[in-house]
Parts: sequence; structure tokens; C-alpha cells
Amino acid sequence: MSLQRSGRELIHHYDRGSQYAAGDYRALLGANGIVPSMSQKGNCCNNAPMESWFHTIKIDLVQHTTYPTDETAKPNLFAYICQRRSNSGPL
Repeated sequence: MSLQRSGRELIHHYDRGSQYAAGDYRALLGANGIVPSMSQKGNCCNNAPMESWFHTIKIDLVQHTTYPTDETAKPNLFAYICQRRSNSGPL
């Protein structure tokens, strides 16, 4: 698998699952230059922006196409994200 980078910091947002809080997992993120972002305990609104983003991807891209494998979906998903970022201006 090859990674495509935008030159900006990569942030990995996730819920409070114990697998994401594990030291080994957080060390793996850090070793790859990925910034962890975990929802605050008891704050359901903290995750709302990411849930909205995933909903938008599903509606705009995923529900209209059948991908035989994850690998065939990746180029379209990456292109979609790049297009959205370029149309929305700086983050």
C-alpha cells in the first residue's frame, strides 16, 4: 500500500475505544507522524464533525458505486477528499 500525503499534518480521529487508547497503538501513530485525536469522555458532540464528514462521503461517493475490493475504492476516495479540500479552501 502506498500513502499519498498532502503535505499537511495527518490527524486520526477516533472514539474512546480501548484499542485506540492502547500505548502500542498510540506509539505506532506517533512513529508515523500521525496526530491522535480522541473524543472527550461523555461529550457526544465532540465527534459530530467527523460523523458529519463520514456521512457526506457515504452520500456523495460510496452509495453510488460498488467497489469489488477496498483497494479499488481507495483511488476514488482519495480523489474525492482532495477535490473537497481544494473546493473548500484552507483547513
